[in-house]
Amino acid sequence: MEKLTLSYWRNRPAVVHFATDTLILILSSGLTGIVFLFFHVCMGRLMGDYDYAIVVALLGLVNVLNVPSSAVQIAMARFVAEYTHRNAAELWVTVARRMAARLGILGTLAFVFWCAAAIFLKPFLKAPSVMSLWMVGLTAFVCLFVPVLSGVLQGGRRFGWMAASGLSSAVVRLLLSVLIVIVGGGISPVIGAVTAGVGVGLLVAYFPIRPVLSAVSSIKDFSLDHVYRYFWPVMLGQGALFLLLNADLILSPRFLSKEELSAYGKAAMLARSILFLPLPVVIAMFPRAVTSSHVGLILGPVIFSLAVSVAAAAFVSWAPALPMNLMYGVDDPLHLHLVSLYVWAVIPLGLVQILANYLWARQREIQSLWLLPISGLFVLGLFLFHRTPEQMIACIGVGGLCILALLTILVLKIPKHAEPQPSPA
Repeated sequence: MEKLTLSYWRNRPAVVHFATDTLILILSSGLTGIVFLFFHVCMGRLMGDYDYAIVVALLGLVNVLNVPSSAVQIAMARFVAEYTHRNAAELWVTVARRMAARLGILGTLAFVFWCAAAIFLKPFLKAPSVMSLWMVGLTAFVCLFVPVLSGVLQGGRRFGWMAASGLSSAVVRLLLSVLIVIVGGGISPVIGAVTAGVGVGLLVAYFPIRPVLSAVSSIKDFSLDHVYRYFWPVMLGQGALFLLLNADLILSPRFLSKEELSAYGKAAMLARSILFLPLPVVIAMFPRAVTSSHVGLILGPVIFSLAVSVAAAAFVSWAPALPMNLMYGVDDPLHLHLVSLYVWAVIPLGLVQILANYLWARQREIQSLWLLPISGLFVLGLFLFHRTPEQMIACIGVGGLCILALLTILVLKIPKHAEPQPSPA
C-alpha cells in the first residue's frame, strides 16, 4: 500500500468523488437506518416483549442464512468494478445472468431442504412454530437475488439507486409489519413482511440495470471458474463474520430466561445500530479498492468509523435511558445496564467489517479464512459462558477484538503497490 502523502489530498477529483459517494451513502443509510429503527421501535412497542425477542432471534437467523447472498454481492461488486474499469459491459452482464440462474436452482433446492429440516430445528432453536422457520427460509431465498443486482450497482458506483433500493425495502417492511401487528398478526406474518420488503428492493435495484441487460448479450463460451474460485473463500469468510455478528441473538432464546431475553433482545438491537455507521464508507470504498492500493482507502474509513462509533457508544453509555425510551419506551435498570455494556462490545465488529471487505477487494480472500477458527472459538465461548447476559456480551467484545487484531495483521501484510491479477476477459 502506498504512503499517505499530500499528493493524495491534492488529487481532488478522486477525493471529491469518494467524498460525494460517501456523503450520499451516509445520508441514505442514515435515513434507511432510521426506518429500520422505527421497525424495531414499532415491533418492540406493539408486540409482546417475548414475541419481539423471538422476531429479533429469527431475523438473526435470516442474516446467517444470507451468508451466501452477502458473498454473492461481494463477488459481483468486485468483478463488476474491474470490468467496468476495463469498459467491458458484456463481461459483467454475463456474470450477472449466469449467477442469477445458478442461484435460482441452488436456492430452490436449499429452500426445500430447509422446509424439511424445520421440523427438527424447531425444538433446538425454540422457534414458535415450523411456519416461522419456513418464512425465514423464504426470506433467505428471496434475498439470494438481491446481491446480484446490488453488487452490480455497487461495482458500477450507482450508489443513488443502491440507496433507493435499500430505503424502499425498509419502508415497505415497516409499513406492512405495523399493519400486520395492528390487525392481530403474529411472528410468522411479520417475517413475511420482511420478505415483501426485500422483494420491493429487488424490483427497484433492477430498474436502472434493465436497459443494459436488454441491450448487451451474454458471452456463450465465457467461464465463471475464476468467479467461483473467489466466491467460495469469501462465502466461508462471510459465514465466520456473520456468525460472530449474530450467534448471540440466535442462541439467546436457548440460554436466557424470559425476562433476560426480553431485555437482551432490545439492548442488542439498540446497540447494534452502531454497526450501521461504517457501512456507507465500506460500500463506497470497496469498488475503488479493487483497482487501487492507496492506503487512504482503508485508513480513512477506519478512522472515521472508529470516531463516530466511539462517540455514539459514549452517548448511549452516558444517557442510556434516552435512546431506550425513544426506541422502546422502557427504562428499567436491566435494559439500561445491558445496553450500556453491549454498545461498547460491538465497536470492534464495525471495524472488522471494513478490514474484511478491504481484504476481499484486494483479492486476499484466502487469508480471510483465518476468520473461521476464531469465530468457531467465539461460538464455543458462548456455549461455555452464557449463564448471564453479561457473560454473553463479554464473549462478543473479546471475539470482536481477537478478529480485529487478526485482520489488522493481515491488512498490514499486503505488499505495497500490490495490484490484483486481472480476471479473464
